[in-house]
Amino acid sequence: AKKIRKDCYKCRLLWKPLESQKMAPLREFRSSPAPVFHTTAVDLFGPFEYRDMVKKRTTGKGWGVMFVCTASSAIHVELTESYNTDSFLQALRRFMCHHGAPSKFISDQGEQLVAASKQVTKWDYSCIQDWCKSKNVSWQLVPTGGQHQNGQAERLIGVVKKVLMQTLEGKIVSFNELSTILHEATLKANSRPIGIAG
Repeated sequence: AKKIRKDCYKCRLLWKPLESQKMAPLREFRSSPAPVFHTTAVDLFGPFEYRDMVKKRTTGKGWGVMFVCTASSAIHVELTESYNTDSFLQALRRFMCHHGAPSKFISDQGEQLVAASKQVTKWDYSCIQDWCKSKNVSWQLVPTGGQHQNGQAERLIGVVKKVLMQTLEGKIVSFNELSTILHEATLKANSRPIGIAG
């Protein structure tokens, strides 16, 4: 099995060793004890193509919304039907129904958001921030081009995408099936070991 995995080009790409780097000091909310999802990093990923349940030839595009607890790195993933503010707020409300309102959300204004806003619709960040203020939640946006400041969410999106790549490659599923697969990928990601086994 080791020889087959070593000779497989795709396996070598999927499981390549990471570069060892010196890490900057963690911010206080990353290292101090806190309830789960007390401070939450948010990012979007996708799109994922899905087919209509009734009109089998009709397809749509959905996006995953990743919510990451900054203290424990636990994740929660929601699926949205489109890339507009209203769909995101619906995903946000579903998240808060499961885990309650956090004290702070952290998100970026990454290239993906800018590119998708040109294709689909304009993102209204003020609407999201105003809605959060009504729930006594603060919203922190990292600077444009500073996605590394939201690196925890970026890294865990990579973990979930690795699971999805093996499940969805070459397939188009329905919206409900895609939602189920995303939740199963979330379970796999949340089952990972927290530290290095030794």
